[in-house]
Amino acid sequence: VRGPRILRTAAVTEDFWPVWNEHSATLKLLGLQVKRRMDDPNKWQVCWWQELPADVLVQRAKLVEMSEATSAAVDIPKPDGLDYYPFQKAGVRYCLNAFAANGVLIGDEMGLGKTVQAIGVINATPEISRVLIICPLTLKANWERELSRWLVRPMTIGHARADFWPRDTDIVLCHYNILHRFTTRLANFWDLIVMDECHRLKNGKARQTRCVVGYKPTRKEAAAGAVPTSGIPARRKLALSGTPFENRPA
Repeated sequence: VRGPRILRTAAVTEDFWPVWNEHSATLKLLGLQVKRRMDDPNKWQVCWWQELPADVLVQRAKLVEMSEATSAAVDIPKPDGLDYYPFQKAGVRYCLNAFAANGVLIGDEMGLGKTVQAIGVINATPEISRVLIICPLTLKANWERELSRWLVRPMTIGHARADFWPRDTDIVLCHYNILHRFTTRLANFWDLIVMDECHRLKNGKARQTRCVVGYKPTRKEAAAGAVPTSGIPARRKLALSGTPFENRPA
């Protein structure tokens, strides 16, 4: 059984085709494949899986251990009179370590304080100054209340509405249904994006999903002129959901 691997690709050159035609059987046994590019079906690329370096595997093992922790001896800034639960400290520690390589999903059950953990990440990272929080409309008031309660430094909070985008606030609260109205504003680089109830993005064809995570056209769509999008740019991406798997892993 193969362990974790990373997909590598390379553009196909004119010199490659004679080698492929003569040795394709052997190259396939070595794991090479030739496929059309998704963004341009008129071009080809070579694909193969590369084993991860040993140090990366060690780091991944440490992250898995952190993700299963129920407590952590870390000092996270907090307001006077409030404190994080031990498992919330463990969650914040995991996020801070995992951000170096990937985005993060907090999949705790409902009522365990995923919102507080997300704010703990902001408190523990002074360089986070521009934050976009995407959530259902019904949760915006709760987010503002918890931010006002838990933030340890003064950060202004603005609400995006169907006809308005707050330009000068440190934190922007926006609900999923209006994201498509502000593609230009969303394209500004963010220090942190929080996607609350992120299972709302499970449909890759949905408009709100394309706005957040980007979109890679099918071969037919690319031939018709559709172009890929990269989604909202951010240094850190944090997803929250009490139901990360609803029916199918995809």
